Amino acid sequence: MNEKPYDIAFNAMVMTMANRCLPVGWDTSEDAPNTYEDLVAHVNKTGRICVWSGDSEQTIFGDPEHNWAFRAWHDYVHYTGKHDFSLEGERDTAYEQVRQMYARYGINGRTVMWAAYILCEVIGQAEYVAEHNDFPKPQIDFFHSDWERWYPTAHRLGMAKAA
Repeated sequence: MNEKPYDIAFNAMVMTMANRCLPVGWDTSEDAPNTYEDLVAHVNKTGRICVWSGDSEQTIFGDPEHNWAFRAWHDYVHYTGKHDFSLEGERDTAYEQVRQMYARYGINGRTVMWAAYILCEVIGQAEYVAEHNDFPKPQIDFFHSDWERWYPTAHRLGMAKAA
């Protein structure tokens, strides 16, 4: 496990967004839904999001709880936006997470950086999975090597939102 989160303020934002979207919380399981169809069926049956509890060490969040909160917010956006788990669906979900974050926190240097983190965590990892058929491990190392390439896209999304 990481000793500390990469960005404490980002963790706080993630927890706020997850709690705003899912005020009654979410569940974790080693056997969480792993397809969009399973996610929809699970939520329709239980009324709750259930996220995978695995690979939650060595992430930018520093602890599993914040990683799970990010996954819960992410899956909530998949569910409400009707975005499947394809690479295109992951992109749409990440962009919607960024839009939600900008709507709540505004557009400034810090939130543009957070948007780059979201894009790296979602699209960057999805691209990695598509190429390597596995998640990057450790995820924190992947993040360090990849997040800055997402900054121009995060900035463009912020400028589009501001316009």
